[in-house]
Amino acid sequence: MECTPVPPPSATVVPVTPTSLFAALATAQEPRRRASVTYPLAAMLALTVAAILANQKSVLAIAQWAARRGAAVLAPLGLTPGHTPCQSTLQRLFAKLDAASLSAALQTAVAAAAAPDPTVRGGQAVAIAGKAQRGRLRFQKGGCPVHA
Repeated sequence: MECTPVPPPSATVVPVTPTSLFAALATAQEPRRRASVTYPLAAMLALTVAAILANQKSVLAIAQWAARRGAAVLAPLGLTPGHTPCQSTLQRLFAKLDAASLSAALQTAVAAAAAPDPTVRGGQAVAIAGKAQRGRLRFQKGGCPVHA
C-alpha cells in the first residue's frame, strides 16, 4: 500500500516551538504522588522528546543521554547537570502516565498548526518530521496508518 502524497503547503507555516511544546506538556495529568516528585513532569517529558529526537531508542538510552547533557540543554527544562532522572525514574513515570492525557497535551501543542485555514483549498495538513517504527502501526482501510 502506498500513501497518498500531500501537496506542498501554500499557506503560512505555524511552527510548534520548544516553548509551546513545553507549555503543552505541562498540562498533562501528573500521575505521581506529590511527595514522590523530584523532577517536574513537563521537564521529564520534554527531555524524553529531545532524547528521542536525538535517536535515543530506549529508556536506558534516554537516561544516559540526559546525564551527558550540559546546562545549555538542561537549564531551559529546569534541570541541572548531574541531577537528571535515571532509567528507573523514567520507567516508573512512563508506566503510570495516562496516554489520553499526554495525547491531549500534545494535541494542544499542535492546535495552532492544525487549525483550519480558510485560504487553503482542499483542506490542511500538519506535517511532523519523523518515521513510524516498522510494523508498529496498522494500516487503515484504504490508506496509511494513523500517527498519534
